[in-house]
Amino acid sequence: MSEQRSEGKHRIHWWVTVVAWSIVVVLVAVFILQNTRSGKVDFLVWDIRAPAWAWLVGLFACGVLTGWFVKSLRRSRAETH
Repeated sequence: MSEQRSEGKHRIHWWVTVVAWSIVVVLVAVFILQNTRSGKVDFLVWDIRAPAWAWLVGLFACGVLTGWFVKSLRRSRAETH
């Protein structure tokens, strides 16, 4: 009986994850379509010009990677203690 509950919770968690990521992807797509103007960023010695959506998607990707990295560090620390 508990296996069925665990499987049901896993299935619900999976669907919640799929729906959440689907919403994020749709919002990012809308954001990209609305922010097509070009912008310039100066960083140290580089002057880079790119569409606003490219900057923002890049920042979003950096945030996702940072979150993943921090989560993996926490997981590895928890396993060693």
